[in-house]
Amino acid sequence: MDKYKHRINFRIEKRKGKSDSDEMPINADITFGGKRVWYYIGYRLQPSKWDSEAQRVKRNNFNADGVSASEINTRIAKVEVAIHEAFNQLELEGEEVSPAIIKEKVKGILNEEKSSRLTVAEVYQLLIDEREKEIKETPATAQWSKGTLTKHKTMLRHLKEFRSGVYFEDINDEFLAKFELALIAKGLSNNYTHKSMMDIKTFLNWATKKGYNKNNAYQAYQQRFRDETKADSTVNLYALTPEELQSIMIFPTGRKAIDRTRNVFVFACYTGLRFSDVMNLRWVSVSAMAH
Repeated sequence: MDKYKHRINFRIEKRKGKSDSDEMPINADITFGGKRVWYYIGYRLQPSKWDSEAQRVKRNNFNADGVSASEINTRIAKVEVAIHEAFNQLELEGEEVSPAIIKEKVKGILNEEKSSRLTVAEVYQLLIDEREKEIKETPATAQWSKGTLTKHKTMLRHLKEFRSGVYFEDINDEFLAKFELALIAKGLSNNYTHKSMMDIKTFLNWATKKGYNKNNAYQAYQQRFRDETKADSTVNLYALTPEELQSIMIFPTGRKAIDRTRNVFVFACYTGLRFSDVMNLRWVSVSAMAH
């Protein structure tokens, strides 16, 4: 029927007073029955990086958040398919077509009723605010400790620095792998990175349970870096060389507290004892060993 006939064009939104160096939203311009509706695909881009004829991002380009042309173009293709599917469903159901109905139908097909309007970082902040309120108002039953709260605040900062405008529908293997490598590139340890990625999964599980996220691709992601503190023969454990340990032993600190900490560390290196075992040592233990 004519009322279900439609046309889709992807365009960079034009705004007065903006230059070509400013990033603008990429929208799907949907026209049908003499009506028009715009659907924001979730990304912004400089006009100079947009191919108007192909209605795609030019190859080998990135937006300010570091999202590649291939990722944005994949998103455009998904939105295009969803729009066609929305009209097909409405025609089969014999429903009326309006701009509001089309937008809601597309959002439903893309499973982004909530996630399309809130970024991952924005929802992460909601979780942090919720847990922080628990700690302040009901500390006895709070689900997080203050230390855990601090960890997640740090993770949110890392996420924003990596890519602030990402949406849940964009969280896939490629995104998580790049984020994990970005943490390592900051000079963070394998152990820290491993635990940080687990924190991200904790957040994504919460967002999924709350209905903000309907993209379960993250659940299948295999972390690249392992926790080297765990007993696993496949893990490449790193050790200090004798020269490095000697340098630590003779390094002048000028502070007794640091000297004591250094002595405990060196003792643990030579004995192979864990920190907790060293702290539990008593002279009676040494005597017993001597016998």
